[in-house]
This record gives sequence, C-alpha cells and structure tokens, in this order.
Amino acid sequence: PEVPVAYSIRTEAQLRAYLAARDAARLPQTSVAIRHTLLHSPDEVALVRAHAGHVNAWTVDEVDRALQLAAWGVDAITSNHVTVLNAL
Repeated sequence: PEVPVAYSIRTEAQLRAYLAARDAARLPQTSVAIRHTLLHSPDEVALVRAHAGHVNAWTVDEVDRALQLAAWGVDAITSNHVTVLNAL
C-alpha cells in the first residue's frame, strides 16, 4: 500500500540541500516536515511549497506562532499541545 512520506528538515543546511536537489531535478517532489523556526515569512513557505507540494511545520507549541504559520499558508502543524491545535 502507498504510505505518504515526507522529508524531515531540521537545519538550514538540510533545507538548502533539499531545495538545491529539487532545483537540479535530483529528487522528486516530496512533502516536507520542517522545523518551524526555519520558516521566516509567507514567501519562504510559498517557496518550500513550490518545491515540496506540502509543508508541515513542527513542533509548534505556541498558539501565536501556530496562527502565524497558518496565516502564512503551511499545510499542517504538529504540536505537543492540544490547546495549540484547538486554536487553529
């Protein structure tokens, strides 16, 4: 059976390597689960989505940050706190 997969991106170096590999067509479009602190603007979210197709921000444990990321257009948010997810 097909199982959805995603690259986990923890560092700026991993993000740059992923984007470069996508630009060079060495990787197929694959969703990413990215550390939320690597996302600094709606434009960055749009850039990552253009390469990945689906962007999951993790681990977001502050309501304000979750709301910001949602407004920026991330596709999913992972949190350790139900209150954060309920705020969305």
